[in-house]
Amino acid sequence: MNTATRLLDDLDPDTLTDEAAEKLLDSMDHNLLQQWAVAAVAQPRSVPTDSFTLHAPLELAARLSLDRRIQPTNRTPARKQIVRLVAKYRNAAPPLDVDGHPSPIDPRRLTAAVEAGDIDEVDRLAISFCAERTPIEVAQALTDLVTPRLAAAGHGSILLRFLATAAPTGDRNWSGLARGILRELSRHPDWTLSWWKHRSDRPAPTATPPLFESLLDAPAAGDPGSNFIYPTMSLVEQTGIAARVLDHTTRATTPDNARTQLLRVAAMSMLQDNPDQAPYGWSHCLTMPQGTLGISHWATDPSVSVAVASTFVLGFRATQSTTPLDPTWTPDQALQADRESFLDSGPATAAATVWWAASSE
Repeated sequence: MNTATRLLDDLDPDTLTDEAAEKLLDSMDHNLLQQWAVAAVAQPRSVPTDSFTLHAPLELAARLSLDRRIQPTNRTPARKQIVRLVAKYRNAAPPLDVDGHPSPIDPRRLTAAVEAGDIDEVDRLAISFCAERTPIEVAQALTDLVTPRLAAAGHGSILLRFLATAAPTGDRNWSGLARGILRELSRHPDWTLSWWKHRSDRPAPTATPPLFESLLDAPAAGDPGSNFIYPTMSLVEQTGIAARVLDHTTRATTPDNARTQLLRVAAMSMLQDNPDQAPYGWSHCLTMPQGTLGISHWATDPSVSVAVASTFVLGFRATQSTTPLDPTWTPDQALQADRESFLDSGPATAAATVWWAASSE
């Protein structure tokens, strides 16, 4: 660890406003900041994950990706958030103290350990598995394992997509960010989606609507008991709604076609449906299928990726929606606001300002 990263360790996340701290963050080389932050967050904590520790690797990947692109005048405030994230993660619990297995690790051995629910064995394998693979190789090797699983809040595919798109090519430090997700998958190995495995061989009706239309007004699934991912998605599978709504319409839908249709439904839900569900429901309605379909080219059977991503959108719309979606809807043009302040003026104003902005803006 060099002098610069030792100084990062010594920063107090609650007092990052002094001149020395700001100067350090402003001048810090991106690669050094990245190595320091990833090394910390790739280390699982010694207690079961909570919402923060689950999302921390995802948030860090996003913030580091933006750090390479951000304007110099905005860099220091953004980097303060990275320092705070790392500090909060480190303080969540002591780090897990586990030794890895001798390499090489066959992915099938890691899959078997996840399915057996052997959490500590999974992490021992994952240490070596990740160390010997680039981030893209980790994403490729784990796609089939991760895609249908609802443990880790179904966020495994989001992480793999970040490893494939945000991580520097060949940087194996980033590969270790998969360790926490793998531990959580093994904590609940039976939390999986599988309705497509029971499809009938009967041909689809000629009047089967497109996937997009099938999700505009999803049938109500009832109360899952909480808005968490596992009960929500399990409910639409166990009630038969997933098979009924998605079976025929997803059979011939490619991942690229599904991406266009599903993300459009998610975006429309954010704009038109119950705003109370936006922070948890509609945001995940977008990011979870986006992650799943973003790694579908590595799936042995891409139709599974389509089925899972479609189930995610259906699950949120069947349990949290209060209104059908209108494909012809547009924001009220009269609600546009000043381009400097529109984000502080509420969702309706923000939507109208962006929607009606000129192409040059």
